[in-house]
Amino acid sequence: MPLLDKLAGACVFLIPALPGMACLWLGARSLFGFHPGERHVARCMQWVFSLALACALTAGAFLYAQGIPTLTLKVGGWTLSENIDFRFVLQLDRLSLPFVLLSTSLCGLVAAFSERYLHRETGYQRYFFLLCVFSLGYNLTILAGSIEVLYASWELLGLSSAMLIGFFQERPGPVRNGLYAFIVYRFCDLGLILASVFVFANAHAGAFQAWLGQGYWPHCHTALNPSSAAVVGFLLLLSAAGKAAQFPFSGWLPRAMEGPTPSTAVFYGALSVHAGAYLMLRGGSLLDASPLLSLAVFGVGLTTAVYARRVGTVQTDMKCSLAYSSLAQVGLIFAEIGLGFRWLPVIHAIGHASLRSVQFLKAPSVLHHFHEMRSTVEGYQPGSSERLGLRSYAFSMEKGYLEVLQERLLLEPFFRLCRGLRSLDEWVLGWLVGRDSR
Repeated sequence: MPLLDKLAGACVFLIPALPGMACLWLGARSLFGFHPGERHVARCMQWVFSLALACALTAGAFLYAQGIPTLTLKVGGWTLSENIDFRFVLQLDRLSLPFVLLSTSLCGLVAAFSERYLHRETGYQRYFFLLCVFSLGYNLTILAGSIEVLYASWELLGLSSAMLIGFFQERPGPVRNGLYAFIVYRFCDLGLILASVFVFANAHAGAFQAWLGQGYWPHCHTALNPSSAAVVGFLLLLSAAGKAAQFPFSGWLPRAMEGPTPSTAVFYGALSVHAGAYLMLRGGSLLDASPLLSLAVFGVGLTTAVYARRVGTVQTDMKCSLAYSSLAQVGLIFAEIGLGFRWLPVIHAIGHASLRSVQFLKAPSVLHHFHEMRSTVEGYQPGSSERLGLRSYAFSMEKGYLEVLQERLLLEPFFRLCRGLRSLDEWVLGWLVGRDSR
């Protein structure tokens, strides 16, 4: 039995470690000027994701064969004081297992698809490096057993997503859209940072069991009082809404279509947009303790679904139309979570992720053979302006004016603050040295 426990623990550790080691391998070769051939890189990536999938299947089989609800792996940690304890904890349970199996299988599928799709593309090795960074961040997010691990992996997930949106860096459009998504990520990630601070101030530990409660998912009961649970839950909802492009942070998802089609399929159609839903499912005990939080999650999801359905009806680009279709489904998943369902959103997310991956991967072929089509999948229909009405049609064409509002309320004040801080910095340096300083 101890040998089986160690084997299962090693499998859990290897699920994120394998793409992490691939990152180090590709990064080191690029740093020292070695560029392996495309076939060599693609074969290595297929082995990495195949082994990660095998590890996930092995750990899942052990989990159900032993009849235990959670498999916990404590890798390390350190204690700053009597009341503050940081732990690097990974856990595999009934919630994380389906998402890990989905992640490893879809990443392997996309790696195989990308071998030919990105043939002779500039940045071929860089693409697979970012794919491994994304897989590392996503698997750690799903397997995280503490809020420290969750925050670190959440940042890796956002960074790799933004860099893949701007993958075609020789064109200004992808770079601009990647920066836009990165700014939205950074603003919404403040919720996770503040939630971490609040958790340590109240529970003195970041392990999920210390604040989400003992027991196994979905039958946990939070150790926080209802008011504290509501505060932490609303902060997590802010981060989840940003990562899942929920209203009013939906503007970055259509911009993400600038990235390569394989990354669009696995990230913004299948995995990344469901990370926010996973976060709210993981914090289900907080929703159970706060009806107001559950109502907010339901309201955000339903508003997003209605908004995406309305805007998606007038899109003339296939990938953009698919993006809004995905957004509508993710909104419904959030609404289901807010209504108190737990297994239904999991099944919905896995089914939707599989469907969207196939649709996004088929999009270039469909466009190639049917270039005269103006849209597919809930796309533009003749006479829709008459049916919707002029005002509704204009609202949908402008995507709900969300980008205009975000630029005026978020981006412009942020840039003004940066310019003001730069001027202050130059004035202080000039005053200290007695002359103008660069």
